[in-house]
Amino acid sequence: MNSAKPKILVIDDEPRMVEVLTLMLEDAEYRVSAAFSGKEGLRTAYIEHPDLILLDIMMPEMDGFQVLDTLRLVTDIPIIMLTAAVQDPNRVRGMDKGATDFITKGTSTEVLLAHIRARLRPASKWKAQGIRHFGDDLVVDVTKRAVRVDDKPVTLTSLQWRLFQCLLEHEGSVSSYDDLLSAGWDNPEFRTPGAIKVQISLLREKLHDQARPSRFIHTIREEGYMFEVR
Repeated sequence: MNSAKPKILVIDDEPRMVEVLTLMLEDAEYRVSAAFSGKEGLRTAYIEHPDLILLDIMMPEMDGFQVLDTLRLVTDIPIIMLTAAVQDPNRVRGMDKGATDFITKGTSTEVLLAHIRARLRPASKWKAQGIRHFGDDLVVDVTKRAVRVDDKPVTLTSLQWRLFQCLLEHEGSVSSYDDLLSAGWDNPEFRTPGAIKVQISLLREKLHDQARPSRFIHTIREEGYMFEVR
C-alpha cells in the first residue's frame, strides 16, 4: 500500500446508503469510489484496484455473492459484506466464499471504521512476530498456538484459540461481536452474543484475567471486546 490513504470501493444499489457511507469514509480521510450494481462494481474494482470493498448482499441482476465469487478469482483484498439483518443466515455462506467480514447496515460509525482499520492492516504484521510477550505474565507462541500465563502452559480449545487470535489481531481496537462470530463461524453452537460472552468468560479464566479492572480483555459495552495490556 502506498503512502496515500487507502481507497475503499462501496458497491450498493441504494443511492442513500452509498451517499452515507461515502461521506463517512471521506470524513475519515479515505479515498472512496462508488458503484450502484454488481457489474459496475466489478468494472470499477478491475480498473481502480481498491484496497478494501464494502459489498452489499441484496442487489438485483448480480447479487453480492456473485460479485464476491468473481472477485475471489483474481484478488484476496478485504471484502466486507453489508447485510440488513443482525443474524443473517447468509453469514456462513459468505465466509465459505471468502468474505473477510460482515457488517450490519446501521452499525455505528466508530464500529464500522474499527472493522475497516482492522481489515486494512497487513495480515503478516501480527503473524510474523512469532513469540509475543504481553506484560510480564502472558506469552503467546503464534506458530505453535501455545499460550503461557505466569510461566505455566494454558490449554485453549480450538474455538477459544480462534477468539483469542481475533482479539490479538485487533489489538488496541474493538473486536466486534461480528468479528468474533466470524472467527468461530463453523461451530454450530456459536451463533449469538450470548455464546461469545460465555467463551470470553472461559478465556478470561484461563488467562487469569478475571479481576477488575481486566489486564488483557476489556468489555466494550454493546460493541464487543478489546485486547490491550493495562
